[in-house]
Amino acid sequence: MNENLNPNKNEQPEVPEETIAELTQKAESGDAEAQWRLGERCFKGQGVKRDPVRAVEWFRKAAEQGNAEAQAQLGSCYYCGNGVKRNSDKAIEWNRKAARQGNLTALQFMGRLYMNGFVIEKNLTKAIRWFLKAATRGDTQCQNFLASCYAERNHGPQDRVQAIKWYRRAAKKGFIQAQRALGKCYATGDGVEKDLAKAVKWFRKAAVQGDDLSQFYLGNCYAKGIGVERDPVKAVKWYLEAAKREFISAQIALSWCYRLGKGVKKDPVKAWEWYLRAQKWENDGIQIFVEEWYQNGQEVMPFEELPGVTRLYGRGVKTVLAHSIEWYRRAAEQGIDWLALRTKGRNKKYRTKVVKWKWWTDATAPGDEIEDSG
Repeated sequence: MNENLNPNKNEQPEVPEETIAELTQKAESGDAEAQWRLGERCFKGQGVKRDPVRAVEWFRKAAEQGNAEAQAQLGSCYYCGNGVKRNSDKAIEWNRKAARQGNLTALQFMGRLYMNGFVIEKNLTKAIRWFLKAATRGDTQCQNFLASCYAERNHGPQDRVQAIKWYRRAAKKGFIQAQRALGKCYATGDGVEKDLAKAVKWFRKAAVQGDDLSQFYLGNCYAKGIGVERDPVKAVKWYLEAAKREFISAQIALSWCYRLGKGVKKDPVKAWEWYLRAQKWENDGIQIFVEEWYQNGQEVMPFEELPGVTRLYGRGVKTVLAHSIEWYRRAAEQGIDWLALRTKGRNKKYRTKVVKWKWWTDATAPGDEIEDSG
């Protein structure tokens, strides 16, 4: 994103009206720098009423005179449809002109286009060329993107070396995604000698900055004793940090910790609460998790507090089935045969006699009713 158009950037003090008047006078006289600055004021509404259309007019005047900042911002406006109709070709045209002049925002824009194949054919080699120009000037985001391109292209060992090189440069400057990526490389031995202690080091650096995925990874390291001494309490601490940020896998892990009493006092109610918090996302992993929970006879709350529960007995244990059935149904509606997948070759009695799903066969549509054959 163009730094000058970044809505998260702290707003500058409002420019006095007389300064706007002076700037307008310079812009109207053909001063490209003033035209760009006036366009910026119009776009942000600084010292003048916010007017993206007028901003584009001033950006265009400056861009046509070769002002790189104006070219990049005009390209951004075309790409996002701010003050002008969206036009990807125009966006690429103006950003390419700005990038050729070394504008960092435009260099990143061009690199990301080729990296992701947004509105142009994906080409990692071309993406690398654009990112490299910004990365060598110290842009940490482009350093991280550059590393990702080398890692994905993977034309040979040299690409892995370059990926690690640029991840490390960005990571040392505190760039979170690069720290996490470098941690994964050390954890798996991808491009570097496997070193679990270094993996934990980099996960921790990203975790303390609030990266939920790194917090989850760090929780796993403590839970399983990977690169650090096993410590269930610290595992729960990091799972909790990620769970608070609505990271689903961490919420599931935390629920299991409360369910089993790992690193925290066993508490079925809190386990249930964290499951419910994760449940709202209704992803496939949650469906598997809930099926495991109920099918294995776990009581997350007293039976009387669970409305509509059917008590059945399978494998010699009391099983809460009603909620499991509901989650099977949700999976079925998505065309996912989790029931067959999870029970195949493991519990034929449960599968054939306790509950039978019509949608199990190819001839029936998802969402059919349940047949109780037991």
